[in-house]
Amino acid sequence: AGVDTAVLCGVSFGGLIALRYAATRPDRTRALILVSTPGPRWKLKPHLVRYMKWPTLSSPLFFAGAFGRFWPELCVTYPQVSERLRFCASAMSRVAAAPAIPSRMSQRAQLASRESFESDCARIKSPTLVITGERELDRVVTCDETMDYVSLIEGARFQRLEDTGHLGTISAPDRFAAIVSRFSRSL
Repeated sequence: AGVDTAVLCGVSFGGLIALRYAATRPDRTRALILVSTPGPRWKLKPHLVRYMKWPTLSSPLFFAGAFGRFWPELCVTYPQVSERLRFCASAMSRVAAAPAIPSRMSQRAQLASRESFESDCARIKSPTLVITGERELDRVVTCDETMDYVSLIEGARFQRLEDTGHLGTISAPDRFAAIVSRFSRSL
């Protein structure tokens, strides 16, 4: 593509991929942005291990739980019921167009749980921004886990995406883009 360097932005599990890339290819990484990323010491929680034994059969339970985790966040991000319902309808149409494959989700989580990302943090040389939503609204990845990157990556900066949790990149895309743009322009 002719791109020599890039600002990498990894969201949730994608943050682990961006972190590893930036650690192993510092000459290709202009900057790193980690958004609601599982911490560098992340391990699978026992209830997820149970789901992963039979990912396809367990997927209805997993997705029902996800809805329960996201609903409080959506109530804050979209205080009006009509906005919330519009967002849910739009999100469901995207999920229907590109459905999750539980067996692949399980494989990715198992692979990530076998890795240690702590040593990658010490190898990051590019400017880094860590973004989380509100502490009480992200019920997928705790803010404390993500905040570990601020102390483990030299010079890392932090920005909170207000009134969101884990879904901030899609529930507040304009505000998220403004944060990313501001950081990228500051380089």
